[in-house]
This record gives sequence, C-alpha cells and structure tokens, in this order.
Amino acid sequence: MARRSRERRWRSPPRPRRLAVDHDHQTGVVRQLLCHRCNLVTRAVEEDPALLDAIRHYLGQHGS
Repeated sequence: MARRSRERRWRSPPRPRRLAVDHDHQTGVVRQLLCHRCNLVTRAVEEDPALLDAIRHYLGQHGS
C-alpha cells in the first residue's frame, strides 16, 4: 500500500512525517495512504463539498 500511495500521491510533501490510512467513512473501504494534512483536508471536503469553493473564494479575495 505504501509503494502504491507514493506512486499516486497528490500534493503531499515528498517525504511526509505522518501517513494516514484514508478510507470512506460510510463504507469503511480503504482508499490509500495520504499524508496527515491531505487526509484532514480530504475528510473536511468529503463532509462539506462546498467548503472547497469557499476556500477558493477566500484565497482569491486575499491574493493567493
């Protein structure tokens, strides 16, 4: 699983300090390993997909 996750990792640091097993909270099906930060963001957006647009808007308003 670690090797496959390294090959498919997205936006994570090259050598994350902490890995988390990402899974679907409704079914319990494991998706892959993510760095801790990406796992937190993924969970937050999974709970509230509109959050992603709100973050984009916020960053757009503040020059990022």
